[in-house]
Parts: sequence; structure tokens; C-alpha cells
Amino acid sequence: MLTPFLDAYGVEYRFRPAGLSLSQSVKDATDWGAQLYVPMHTNAAGGTAMGTRFGFYPGRMDSSNACNIFKKNWLKIYPYSEKVKTGTYTFYEAKNPVCPSVYCELVFHDNITDATWFHQNTDTIARNIAQSIADFFGVGSKPIENNEEPKLPATETKDDHIVNIKLTKQENAYFYKKNIGDIISLPTEQYLLGVVPAEVGNAHIEACKAQAVAARSIVRYWTRSGATITDSSSHQSYRAPRGANTAYGNAHKAVVETAGQVLMYGGKVAQTYFADSNGGKMVASKEHWSADIPYLVTKDDPWTKASGKPYNGHPVGMSQQGAIWAANNGVKYQDILAFYYPGTMIETENVKPATMPSGNNNPETKPAEEKPTQPVLSSDALYFAEVITRNPASLNIWSNTKKNRSMKIVPRGMLVEVLQIIDGTWAKVRFEGVTGYSDRQYLKRQDEPSDVMYMAKVKTRFPLSLNIWQNPNKGKSLTKVPNKETVEVLQEYNYTWAKIRYKGTVGYSDRQYLEKV
Repeated sequence: MLTPFLDAYGVEYRFRPAGLSLSQSVKDATDWGAQLYVPMHTNAAGGTAMGTRFGFYPGRMDSSNACNIFKKNWLKIYPYSEKVKTGTYTFYEAKNPVCPSVYCELVFHDNITDATWFHQNTDTIARNIAQSIADFFGVGSKPIENNEEPKLPATETKDDHIVNIKLTKQENAYFYKKNIGDIISLPTEQYLLGVVPAEVGNAHIEACKAQAVAARSIVRYWTRSGATITDSSSHQSYRAPRGANTAYGNAHKAVVETAGQVLMYGGKVAQTYFADSNGGKMVASKEHWSADIPYLVTKDDPWTKASGKPYNGHPVGMSQQGAIWAANNGVKYQDILAFYYPGTMIETENVKPATMPSGNNNPETKPAEEKPTQPVLSSDALYFAEVITRNPASLNIWSNTKKNRSMKIVPRGMLVEVLQIIDGTWAKVRFEGVTGYSDRQYLKRQDEPSDVMYMAKVKTRFPLSLNIWQNPNKGKSLTKVPNKETVEVLQEYNYTWAKIRYKGTVGYSDRQYLEKV
């Protein structure tokens, strides 16, 4: 398993010839001129222990330094960081080699957790060890030939897969000259060109690759029986214009270079859930939801914590902000995926790669008649707002704020022009020539200030009881917000408190009384 990765780094190697004793093996390495000796073993302790240890002979600082390199890289893939250690060994293979020696006790093969993880991640482990060897020799950052990472032969599986997508976003309906609610069909690889930039923008290429594999895996899981999905975040966000926009080069390249790669667990495609930020801690699916999915675990996420991004979305599976931070700090996409979905392994299906966009010349993705992705705002309107009702067709435009007569019902996902803010509840709007009044809680402003995470509706027991406090320790009450009013959530401070804004007043409120809309 190691050979293709060592070859890619240009590292010369020699494996221990069969039948040699330990002393003969060390002599053989010395005679060959080895500059690093790496004996690798798995442990046994009656099923009572787990973890990894990289050992060196006492006083051998060259070996100690090499051990630290191995440990640093191993922490990127092994899911139980507190179980990874370096220490001293007096074994023959640690003491006697002339060159530095890293004695690797990789995992405990009689511990079911270690054994399962090891057998399901052999490719990742081999890549990681090769990376450590390359780092020791100072070629860890050396470009691999043809700027490509070593690739194992693709497995023969299935042909490319068609994804059926129900359009709920107006920009996608405009793009394809369809109506909201229509269903389009795309090959998975072409579909992903619009998913990856919608989910992570044009982030670092390694973060985009991690997103591409996760997105490909989950859509394969969802549509394995031919089911139709939506283009919204209720599944995963799909934005057709971004799939044809060459400004998202990293995202598109990531899709092409990972073509056919999916995460597998126990012979099945993994449920690779992800969200923007977990705030620094992953939460197991069985704790956050109800399904017990073995590779969606609870553990600290130092990458997301280091990013400084607050909790947003859900904490299960991959944190996109954590993946971006890791990629920006040198972590490869395989290791990002191994961290967020421990126990899974990458398999490659033999599929036709997506066609990279180039000046919108692909007939599959070219907008008909070069039509703009959204209409032009009228001069008397304040801004566009997206309809975010729970039901597909349920936003009424009323003749007045007393709801005497419904003049039109606007489908979810459509854009309306907001002409006037009447009060905290009502806005005067226009849609397809009809002007009237609609409930503001179901209108999401398109040019919403960048500091707003989302809008939330106040749900308190009494008509006037939500305090906006000066700080999370309460202190002074700055104002009270009426029940059913909508506030702007600026930050989820912790599991109890949120930083919010209401009519210009900014402070802290209890999250249990805020319902995201």
C-alpha cells in the first residue's frame, strides 16, 4: 500500500526481506545505506487498550525528532487524538540502526475500535506514513510529478448516476428557463459543479475536494432508489449559475479531480452530512438526531475552533469552516474526510468527469438567451426578498393588514419586491404586478447585512416578555421584544444565548425563545 505514495515523493525504499531476523534486518538496512528505519507493528493487550505510539531509543534526538513528525501527521487522521503519544523504547530495532529509527506501534489489533478503523482506512494510513517519511527527508512539500497526487487504480463499479432535482430557487428556474416546482435531471458530476461552489464558494482546493466527495456521497445515498431531491439546503444547496461561472475555478477543479470518489462504510455509501460550522465540537447523529450512524461521532473539532466561526447549522459530520481552516493550513482532503467521517474509506467509481465551464460554452449549463439570473429591481422598491414559507405555495399577498382578502399566493423560493416596511410584522410587497401586504417573517432579504446569521421569530409565553440583555449574564435589560416579532440573529453565542438585533438595539437573548425562520 505504501509503494505508490513513496514513489510519488521520489523516496527510495527497501522493505525487510522475508525470513531475516531482527539483527539481520537492521544489518541489511545499514548495508543498503538506509537513512531512516521504520519498523511498523500492531499491538495486543487483551482488548483493554487502544491508541498509537511512536518510539525512539533514549537519547537519540534524531529519532525523537522523526517521531514527532510521525505523530503530528498521525493526529490528522486518527480520531482519538488523546491516544497518540511518543515515548522511548529499548527494543533492538529502536536501539541498533545506525540511521534514525521510528518504532511504530500503530494500533491495538485486539481492540475492535482500533481494528475496525485500521482496516477501513488502509489507504489513508499508507498515505499518511508516506507523508511523514517525505516530511522527514524534506520533500513533504515537493510537487508530485505532473502536479497530481498518487492515484490507486479505479474500481469497476457503476456508470455515472443521474440526479433528479426539483427547482425551488428562482435563480435556478431562470437559468434553465423552467418554473418553480419543475424537475430537471443532471449527471452527478455536472450537478456537483453547482453544488460545491454553492456550499463553500471558491475555497482552498483541498476544502473544495473534501466538499465534492462529501456532496457526491450524500447525493448518491439520497438518490440510491431514484428519489428526487431539491436544490435547497434541505438537501444540499445547488446554484446553477455558479456551476457555469469560471470565477469558481477551485470548486470546479475539485469536482473534476475527484470524479467518482465516494466515501464508503461497511460496503455502503456513507451518509456524509455537513454544515457550515459546529462551533468547535462535533456531535454524534444519535445525540443530535436519533439515527445511530457509527461514523458520525462526538468529538472536539480543533479546526473549527481555530477558525473562530460560531455554531451555525448543525454539528453533525463535516464542518465546512473547519475543513476550510484545515485546508488553508496544509491538510489534504483525504485527511479532512478521515477526521470528520472516521472509519469511512474512499472508493472511486468509473464515471465520466464533469465538463469544466469555459466561457459558458457548454450547452448543458449555458443560460438560455443569456438571461440574467434575477430580475432588475424597480426604482420604487427597497429590495428583493425571497419567500421562505414552510409550504411550497403559501405566502399570501393581502389587500390590507387585516387580511380581508388574499390577492395572490406566492410560491416558496420566488422573489418579491419589498416596497415599504409597515411595522415589525407587515411589509408592502409586489409580485407579478400584484401589490399588497405580506407577513415579514416569511420574507428573507436578498441583500441582508453580512453580519446577520438568520432571522428568528420570537416565541414567548407572554405578549411582551423577551428581554434583550446588555450581556449574556443579563445585567441591564435594553428593551423587550413582543411575541411573534422577528429579530436578526447575529451570533449563536453558546447553547443558551444568542446575540440579536431588533429595531437597531443589539444585545443578548435566550435562544429557547427564538425560532429560526
